[in-house]
Amino acid sequence: MMVVYAGIMSCVVLLRYYSFQTHAFDLGIFNQAFSTALKGQLFHETPDQNLIPSGSFLGVHFNLLMFLMLPLYAVFPFPQTLLILQTVVVALGAVPIYLVARRILSSEKLSLVLALVYLLNPAVLNLNLYDFHLEAFLPFFLGMFFYYYLVSNWRGYALFLALPLVTIDFAPLIV
Repeated sequence: MMVVYAGIMSCVVLLRYYSFQTHAFDLGIFNQAFSTALKGQLFHETPDQNLIPSGSFLGVHFNLLMFLMLPLYAVFPFPQTLLILQTVVVALGAVPIYLVARRILSSEKLSLVLALVYLLNPAVLNLNLYDFHLEAFLPFFLGMFFYYYLVSNWRGYALFLALPLVTIDFAPLIV
């Protein structure tokens, strides 16, 4: 289901991009921020410069996840990379839904149905369709955080506790 979702939604988001249905805000900001980071400027972007005189995206939303994503962007320095990465991560959000449901409900079929409901949820689809956002990483990270708590895997718990905290500045409130 996740592979089918990622394949279809990757085509959809790329078609949106190629038909000029993306925006300078969000996708444009992130693309410029990653591009300038590769040139030695710290995630510099111009649309928010009236808010943050330094021009660094980190002044708008402090996060460290962008540093972890930078090597992938360095290999594939295109806005399409961000769109496909987001789609894959959103699809991965079905994994913790399935694992938690299987653990609690002890039903393989019902767990698969709940994972499918996640993938077809209009809010999830909209998150995936509207440009690029760091928030798209949270369902997977927070879901795995909760799953590892349920199974008492403290290393996985610690990893997936740290990942949302470095994703976006308001994530500690959710955690």
